Amino acid sequence: MSQIRILMSIQTRYAEKIFRGEKRWEFRKSLPRCSKDDELTVVVYSSGGDRAVIGEFRVGRVMRCPLDELMRLTGYDTDEQVMQWFSRYYAGQKQCGALEILAPVRYGRSISLARLRQSMPAFRPPQNFRYIWPDSDLAVQLSEVSTICPNTLPKLSKPHR
Repeated sequence: MSQIRILMSIQTRYAEKIFRGEKRWEFRKSLPRCSKDDELTVVVYSSGGDRAVIGEFRVGRVMRCPLDELMRLTGYDTDEQVMQWFSRYYAGQKQCGALEILAPVRYGRSISLARLRQSMPAFRPPQNFRYIWPDSDLAVQLSEVSTICPNTLPKLSKPHR
């Protein structure tokens, strides 16, 4: 079993719903590669007015299936308006994707885009998502604010004195 962390751009209005507990699924055309035994954590970059990393959540089920099955499994199959919206969103896709949102935690303090770029001048928020490698500068920045998965963050060795 691997522990995988990704940084995902999510529009501010949807990110707020996640942290208020109103959004249980994150629907995506493209999903991270992981096995069913992997532990996946999504770090949320709020891409609207915030332009900041604001929190994270654990992923329960990862769904990759045809649209009608995805809507049934996520409980949206009885809402015709929602079905029409998702039909347009997933147009041309044979497999549709969704991540189940579990245990969302909003950070006590966010990490603004400006602050991220202070330590990583070339940093660009992902269009969709990007993997967070354990020894990366981003992982180090997150170790200062992350509360949900401290054991998945890199272990920073203390300098010898």
